[in-house]
Amino acid sequence: MSAMLDITLAVWQPHRTRTGSPAWRNAQTGEIRYQKERPGEPGQGAPQPGAPRPGPAPQRPKTPPVRPPANQQQLIQKMGGEAYRRMVNDPMQELQGVHMRMNAPNIPRQITDRFDAHGTQTIQTLAALLNGGIQKDRSFYSAPLTSAYHPELGYGDAVRDNSSFVILSHPDQKLIDGGLPAVMVDPLYEPMIPDLKAAFPGIKFFSVKRAPEILSHVASAQGRHSPAPGGKLSLAEPVLPNLTSLYFTLLGRALEETEDVDEALQAVDIALAVGKYSPDWRPYRGAGGGRGWQNIKTGEIRYQREPPLARQG
Repeated sequence: MSAMLDITLAVWQPHRTRTGSPAWRNAQTGEIRYQKERPGEPGQGAPQPGAPRPGPAPQRPKTPPVRPPANQQQLIQKMGGEAYRRMVNDPMQELQGVHMRMNAPNIPRQITDRFDAHGTQTIQTLAALLNGGIQKDRSFYSAPLTSAYHPELGYGDAVRDNSSFVILSHPDQKLIDGGLPAVMVDPLYEPMIPDLKAAFPGIKFFSVKRAPEILSHVASAQGRHSPAPGGKLSLAEPVLPNLTSLYFTLLGRALEETEDVDEALQAVDIALAVGKYSPDWRPYRGAGGGRGWQNIKTGEIRYQREPPLARQG
């Protein structure tokens, strides 16, 4: 029995996710478990002989499943285990909440002191906040911007680490009352900024990578900023499913280079975070079977293996 337990414990190796969370990885199956104790260790979560097994842990509500195109099913199945379930159930959730922390530069305190920050992960909540301001049914993180980027001074690291969009307001000015100068955007969504500007023309959108450069101008701007009633979320929505398709395509390329799923995911995240690829291009197959990329805005078709670079339009 002891030898069997030793083998079981040896299978589970310490693992740290891309967001820094501790976990355990099964060396045989690749399964990842997010828990503090090594799976199966006596006295630390393992059921004792004769003891009743604990019931299933409460699950957070799942978003509607996003099914990848049929030609990507085989690719996704390569991932296996927990990574496969995460990506099939909610691929965008895998993308959100890591790039802002990875790419945010150090913003001087003399700038951060001029703003409060309100962070959210979804474009739907972003639209609700921009159109209707802070209301009880909105889900977001709020803190002084200084707390977010100088955490030793406060509690705002959740804004920095768990947000795809950070709405900025001047201190003590409620969003509904017009305290809306700008929105910092996760670098992953940087290609969406033109669509966001078209949807909400009264708001200044910019990538967090440019925060020190732009915030100094926003902080010194005179006058009050108004909410954006009537903002058209539909103008920005088409980019989201195409970004998911691009993600799966790039993941396929990465998995051709490595069998390590975490390495592949990290390579894709970096490629998207630095703005190397544009989500305006979706995979395309011609009538004769030729494969390429089609621009969702212009309809242009390019027959090439890799998706067009962002700088190519």
